Amino acid sequence: MSRTLLAPAAYAAAHAARTGGPVPYRALRAGAWARLEAIGLPHVKLEDWRFTNPAAITQTAFADGGSAPAAIEFDGTWPEDGFLGLASVALDGLVHAIEPDIMLGSIAPWAERGFVALNTALLADAAMVKTSARAQIDTPVRLVYAPAAGDGTARATHPRTLIAAAPGSRLTVIEDFRVAQTPGDFVNAVTEILVGAGAEVEHVVLLPDAPGSFHVGGTFVRVLANGKFRTRSIALGGKLTRRDIDVTFQGEGGEAELDGLYVTTGNDLVDHHTTVDHAAPLCTSRELFKGVLGGSSRAVFNGAVIIRPGAQKSDAAQQNQNLLLSEDAMIDTKPELQIFADDVKCAHGATVGQLSDEALFYLQARGIDAAAARAMLTHAFAREVVERIPHAGLRADVDALVAARMDALTGAAS
Repeated sequence: MSRTLLAPAAYAAAHAARTGGPVPYRALRAGAWARLEAIGLPHVKLEDWRFTNPAAITQTAFADGGSAPAAIEFDGTWPEDGFLGLASVALDGLVHAIEPDIMLGSIAPWAERGFVALNTALLADAAMVKTSARAQIDTPVRLVYAPAAGDGTARATHPRTLIAAAPGSRLTVIEDFRVAQTPGDFVNAVTEILVGAGAEVEHVVLLPDAPGSFHVGGTFVRVLANGKFRTRSIALGGKLTRRDIDVTFQGEGGEAELDGLYVTTGNDLVDHHTTVDHAAPLCTSRELFKGVLGGSSRAVFNGAVIIRPGAQKSDAAQQNQNLLLSEDAMIDTKPELQIFADDVKCAHGATVGQLSDEALFYLQARGIDAAAARAMLTHAFAREVVERIPHAGLRADVDALVAARMDALTGAAS
C-alpha cells in the first residue's frame, strides 16, 4: 500500500460505521471516501504543504472521536422580522437539506483536498445556522465544539458546520474550539458559509493555546451579489495548526475582509492559507494577518488573490505583518496575486521585524520595567486585528483572551 494511503486506511472502520442519513448524504460520503482513496492525505511534496509537514497527523492512527457537532449558544432576542434556525443534528434526523441549492458538501472542495474529503467521508452530524431573508441578528451565535469525554487515547474528531445567511440578513457567528483542542488529539473541521445577496456575515474563529494539539480547519465561503463577509481567525498556538480560508465572489458588488492573528511559542507551528477568488466584477477584498512568534516556533502565511477574466473593477489588498520575539522563531510568508483582468486595483505586502529598541527605551525611560514594556508593545501590535471586530462585547472577550496569551508569552502584564 502506498504511503499516502496509510492514513486513509486507518479511517476505514470509521467510514464504514457512517451508514445513516438521507440518500444524498450517503452518496456524498461514498464519493468523498472514493476521492480520498484516490488522492490521499496531504504530504510535504505538495506545493500547498511544502512549509508544513503534516506527517505527524497523516501517519498516526487516531481513535475515532466522531463528528463532535457543536453545542449552539444564543442569548439574544429572537428576531421579529424573520427567523434564526439553529440545529445540531444527526444526519439520520434530516429528511431534507436546508435548501435545495445549499446542502452540506455543496461549497467545500472535498474532491480536491484530502482533509476536506476525510471530514466529508466521515460525516455523521453537523451544526447548522440559517437565517430568513432580512433577519437582523444582533447577538452573536456561538458554536462550541466539545467532543465527548474520552479515555485518554488520542482521537480524531471531524466537526462539520453549515452557515446560510439569506438575502438581506445580518449575522455574527463565533466558532469556539477551545474545549475541543486537547493535547494529542486531532481536530479536522470544515465550515461552509453561504452569504446571500445583500447579506452580512461576521465570523470569528477561536483556537486556543493547546500544547501538543493538532488542528486542521477549512472555512469555505460563497458570497453572492452585494454580500459582505468578514472573518477573524485567532490562533494562539498548538503543535500543528493549519487554517484554510477560501472566499469566492459569485456576484457583483461583494465585499470580504479576512483578518488573522497568530501567536506562537515553544515548538508551535501555525499555518494560514487564504484564497480570495474574484470571480465577479466590482468586488472588494482586504486581508490583514499579523503574527507574534517566540521560542523556536514557526508560522506560515500564504495569501492568494485571484482576479478572473471579466472581473473588472476588482479592488484587492492584503498585508502580512510579523513580530519575532526570539532569534529562533521563523515565518514563511508568501502573499501572491494572480491577475487575469486589466481594470483592477491590487496590492500586497509582507513585513518581518522585531520590537523597536527606541520604543522600548522610551517606555523604560518613563519608569516601565523591560518586561512590561515588551508586553505593552507586543499587545499593541496584536491589538489592531482585535479592534477590527465590530461587536463591542465580542471584541472585549477576544482582547482579554489575547492579552492573557501575550502576558504568558512575554512574562509580564500588558
